[in-house]
Amino acid sequence: MTFRFRSDIQSGSYNPTDSDFPFEIFQYYEVGASDSYSTFYNYSPESGTIDVEVISNDCQALRYLINFDFKGKDHRTEELHITGRAELNVYMRAS
Repeated sequence: MTFRFRSDIQSGSYNPTDSDFPFEIFQYYEVGASDSYSTFYNYSPESGTIDVEVISNDCQALRYLINFDFKGKDHRTEELHITGRAELNVYMRAS
């Protein structure tokens, strides 16, 4: 999974089709390989919900819980249903 969002994201439930969707990037990707080639699959949400809980956002740590349940398509238009939970903890370096 790849997430890219601003550190000042607010707690809430988001739909990827909303104009205020706070993620620059939110995607699932996988790589398949054999002896002669590799292939990549990227799935970005087209429908569903992404719930964000901001646990802390201060000069010592950024902590988020993200629950997601979405359907996405790759460049071949193959649909995939993706659900999961991510706990992100970013601890700041002491000055």
